[in-house]
Amino acid sequence: MKRTFFMTALAATLFAFNGCSESSSSVSSQTKRSETLVKEANVLLQQKRYAVAKEKVEEAVKLGDARAMFLYGMMYTRGDGVKKDYSKAMDYFKMAYQHGYVNAAYDIGVMYRNGEGVKPDREKAKHYYRIAAKNNYPLAQAELAKIYAEEKNRKMYEYWAKRAIANGYGRRR
Repeated sequence: MKRTFFMTALAATLFAFNGCSESSSSVSSQTKRSETLVKEANVLLQQKRYAVAKEKVEEAVKLGDARAMFLYGMMYTRGDGVKKDYSKAMDYFKMAYQHGYVNAAYDIGVMYRNGEGVKPDREKAKHYYRIAAKNNYPLAQAELAKIYAEEKNRKMYEYWAKRAIANGYGRRR
């Protein structure tokens, strides 16, 4: 399955970083530096300047930035500036999730569902989709709805489909 959500995920790293709670008054210069690096890396990736983007992401990862960890995982899934490696991608997605980037759970779920870098595992996929879905991530909500439709669980299908739509799934941007 192609990862058509890549641009949405990139936008999420810039605009919807949920899960890490730091007051704006206590944001350190290190955190500001990592935020700048991630923003610059996103722009460089869009420009297909992968080598420079990789350097910025690596520096931000060293600073402990969960968004950079997520972005590095995305680079490994696509082979952008690195050799495509689903196992490393999974490692970085899990690292991002463990550092507070809850929406990385969606990508972990995708990898379990598709067997990318791991043995396919529908139940683990559902587990990780549910984590992101409860965080109002519409792509995860839509994936849960699809799974429940496949399982003929109408009640859960309707629940997650309605939440996905309410959170913007299917709207043109």
